[in-house]
Amino acid sequence: MKKVFLSLICLASIATASAQFSVGAKAGAQLTNFTGDGADGLDSKIGYYGGVFGRMKFTENIAAQAEILYSAQGAKYDMLGETVKWNADYINVPILFQYHLPVGLYFETGPQVGFLMNAKAKSDEHTEDLKDGAEKIDLSWGLGAGYQITKEIGVNARYNLGLSKINKEGGDADKMKNSGIQLGITWALFNVGK
Repeated sequence: MKKVFLSLICLASIATASAQFSVGAKAGAQLTNFTGDGADGLDSKIGYYGGVFGRMKFTENIAAQAEILYSAQGAKYDMLGETVKWNADYINVPILFQYHLPVGLYFETGPQVGFLMNAKAKSDEHTEDLKDGAEKIDLSWGLGAGYQITKEIGVNARYNLGLSKINKEGGDADKMKNSGIQLGITWALFNVGK
């Protein structure tokens, strides 16, 4: 048993020593909405996101990337001729598994957990706090692709599919889930390894 354990430690050390590690920042725009029962009549809302990432590239093709992002999400709808925006701010933590091609293109997928910071319905004349009625944790799954223009600069597109409901209660509204399409840039601040 000791030999197996020591062998695993040695393999992990070799893999880590030969890996390339990158840390950087990313930011962009996103188009978000709610899906599911209760989401009829809602329109997409333009928002933004930004934060930091760490990428471990184990081989030329295989990598894992963890991120911490501030994300301005939500939806909008018309009520009696007035536009109401449902604003929901999250700290999102995706963990993505990536497959890189030699030409700089890569594909990614993985889970994301979001932590609700604020939730408000806002119109021109009224603002209502919705945080108490909203779920504090949001689960989703990301599917995306990107292109490394240089070793430091890249572009990325991702779709986040909501897996958990956003409201604690409220009829059909408690079955709604987050969804969003992101488009942005990545900037590796430093790279370590091969």
